[in-house]
Amino acid sequence: MAPTRREFIKQSGSVLAGATGIGAFGPQTFYASSKNTAEQPPTLIVLYLRGGADPLNAIVPYGDPLYYELRPTIAVPQTGNPDLPGIIPLDRYFGFHPSMKELDDLFRAKMMAPILNVGSTHPTRSHFDAQDFMERAAPGIKYITEGWLNRYLTATRTVDDRDLRSISLQPLLPRSLRGEYPVLAVPNYGAEDAMSVFESLYGCKDMKVAAKAMKSPDGKGSNKTAHQQSSLQRITDVGSQGIAKLRNLNAIIHNPLYTSTPIYPAGYLSTQFRDLAKIIKANQGLEVAAIDYGNWDHHAFQGASVGTMGDMLSTVSQTIKAFVDDLG
Repeated sequence: MAPTRREFIKQSGSVLAGATGIGAFGPQTFYASSKNTAEQPPTLIVLYLRGGADPLNAIVPYGDPLYYELRPTIAVPQTGNPDLPGIIPLDRYFGFHPSMKELDDLFRAKMMAPILNVGSTHPTRSHFDAQDFMERAAPGIKYITEGWLNRYLTATRTVDDRDLRSISLQPLLPRSLRGEYPVLAVPNYGAEDAMSVFESLYGCKDMKVAAKAMKSPDGKGSNKTAHQQSSLQRITDVGSQGIAKLRNLNAIIHNPLYTSTPIYPAGYLSTQFRDLAKIIKANQGLEVAAIDYGNWDHHAFQGASVGTMGDMLSTVSQTIKAFVDDLG
């Protein structure tokens, strides 16, 4: 019997605290969820602004006088001008950074909600430990090494799981998706290259031939121990399964039936979201996806209304709005 949500949280220990520490639609992590249909389950997409995005300059507490007192050089002005735009008020206390006007449109349409003033229960000052604790939903517990999203996938898996139930459109799998459940990580959108490399290692163009070549130089397995044979067979199985998934993914991404009408901003992040929209439209059972957007640890040139952080927030805002418009 499939576990209930209550049972899953209970079994996972600190899942609830960890999820709260991440902050849904907060400046460090954004969750996006698609609608459920008869053919397509709901899709959860987690965008992690990796490195420590500054929350006070993303959703600004402009109603607190301490904000301007303690940030004399990087505070976002309450009112602005064409060269230095001001915040976009959410209420009398909080406001969006001026680069987030597209997310403000979604907020006004009641399609997004910031959850503020949340954080990890663990007092670590290490960005690396904090990220691990958040993605494993286990503040201060280092022996838990599987991500909270992977634990969910494992707890709810069935024999009918689709190949593309969970993916990450980047070569390094986010920690939240690492664990027992197999999740596809795409190697720099180089699916064809990856397949060619794997197959060329065994001097063949067909996976069945590759499996045969793995057995031994003469194809009979006589020169391999049982352990070697088992290990090689596993490499072949995992490789062939991964290649099958990548071929399926490639076919969807390049299928003209799933074109994107909205204009996405330039860049790798928008390419990932554009392709996620195609996969969702293809009804492949995509349920969970996670994406990293790095380099948020701004030790210099962060800026206030304008600067490095403003440029990056603009990319996030425009990308998410285009993604929402793409899915309709």
